Amino acid sequence: MTTEPTEGTITGIVDGTRRVRVNGHRGQSFTAPENTLPAMLDAATLGADGIEFDVHMTADGHVVGLHDQTLRRTTDVERVFPHRVEDPVWSFTASEIARLDAGAWKGPLWAGTPLPFIADILKAFRDRPQALCIELKATPVDPVHLAGVLAATVGRRPKVTFLSFQRPLIDAVRRAIPGARTALAAVRRPSTADLESYDEFHLDATLLTSRVIDRIHDRGKTVTAWTVDSPHIARRLAGMGVDAITTNRVDIIRRELDATK
Repeated sequence: MTTEPTEGTITGIVDGTRRVRVNGHRGQSFTAPENTLPAMLDAATLGADGIEFDVHMTADGHVVGLHDQTLRRTTDVERVFPHRVEDPVWSFTASEIARLDAGAWKGPLWAGTPLPFIADILKAFRDRPQALCIELKATPVDPVHLAGVLAATVGRRPKVTFLSFQRPLIDAVRRAIPGARTALAAVRRPSTADLESYDEFHLDATLLTSRVIDRIHDRGKTVTAWTVDSPHIARRLAGMGVDAITTNRVDIIRRELDATK
């Protein structure tokens, strides 16, 4: 591993001591409505080094923060569009999505919170130090079209990683945004071809071993473990050499890692 962080990387060195970075999984999603600006800003306030969030494209070509393929679980789509509850997010326009409440399901404190569009997120973090990890969810949208929209809206903004389980999506981003930092999310160990292709590997914490981590580091790449809410597991993974941990509970994981430096 290098001792100097490069722009957009996950690893960092503080006073000669390796510091494991913490990413808010959909923001501070344990206490705030996932993939909304309040959750992302809470994560930042609680000490997150990075914010991981999911995106889909709308029917009219806007990029919106949402994990699921439908709006049912985290919005009031059943009330606003009762006949479209099971329709996929990519069948809705941006103006239709803007009518939805994405916070009330988490509690009355969050009522009226909208789903954020990529421009909202970029603006909110324009002057903040957190890195942004944009996860591209599985979609029937043409990867080239999606990558083109991301090139126009995000471009080569510093401290941004484009992440996906779907290789065609991140490969399209690599072509559309030369020099973009890309990451493969996986529940399997990366192949040799993967290690040559991508900058970061966001892996299910349960499959990580020191050997896997060392193999990735030997290629000059970084390892992020997801999704870890247990302080004990976070401490163990840090000892194994992961560069970052993605968690729903930024507060307790950051506190645990800071206490064991």
